Amino acid sequence: MPIRYYAVEPTLDRLREYYEANYKNTQRVIHAHEDFFDSLESVERITFIGCSLGAVDMDYFQKLRDSVNEDVTWEFSYHSTGDLKRIYRLCKGLGINNGSFSTFAL
Repeated sequence: MPIRYYAVEPTLDRLREYYEANYKNTQRVIHAHEDFFDSLESVERITFIGCSLGAVDMDYFQKLRDSVNEDVTWEFSYHSTGDLKRIYRLCKGLGINNGSFSTFAL
């Protein structure tokens, strides 16, 4: 029906615009900051404070992991046991050994 088309189509357009405006293109951001990642070779410790460790940021974590030496110490803050579970899952996924990271409560 034409009336339905005119009611639905603008709504779909607004949803597309919202998605495009808020979509986090991690690969574009990583590529734009290659110099930063290349400069991390001598980093000895990485500390995360208040990071949600969400799936949307996994590309960043992987790039960070690939950019630092194997003997880097990783430190993560946490608020809850749910945070601890996400930290352990992240470290396991990135191949960070239990002895290479620590946690601290905030």
